[in-house]
Amino acid sequence: MNTHTQTALLFTSALFLITVGCSGKQTESETEKKYTCTFSIECSAAMEANAGLSKEKLGILPPDGVIFPETQVQFSEGETAYDVLERVCKENKIQMESEWSSAFGSQYIEGIANLYETDCDSMSGWTFYINGGFSDYGCSQTVLSDGDKVEWTYVLYDDNFSDDETDAD
Repeated sequence: MNTHTQTALLFTSALFLITVGCSGKQTESETEKKYTCTFSIECSAAMEANAGLSKEKLGILPPDGVIFPETQVQFSEGETAYDVLERVCKENKIQMESEWSSAFGSQYIEGIANLYETDCDSMSGWTFYINGGFSDYGCSQTVLSDGDKVEWTYVLYDDNFSDDETDAD
């Protein structure tokens, strides 16, 4: 093979590799940016107070109330607190039940790990905090941001709300 043929073959091979390697097509996983949040699920208030839980409930819940410890969890742009809860529960085989609430325009969490609203008292149930505070929206409306801290907590009315917080201003 002469030098001219070798150069042409090398040029053609390089052009082919550049064209195939730089086709501009990327897979979904290459184009989808991943974000991270700190995520946890706990029911320590119910466990500490024994809060009227049945022996059956006490037997299936973790004694320290930690259902899913504080963990870094990845999520995609546009995902909500509900999306991540649903995925974490499914991936970790944690029972979770929710229903659509037309009154709030959001998913309503009825139970996690077989601990349901009103299991402790008429006002107990699941709530979530974003970066240590309440969200202005329901869980399926609260879009997460990179670095958020998402805490799902089973609350007892008396432990988490005072008369001042419930009074209208």
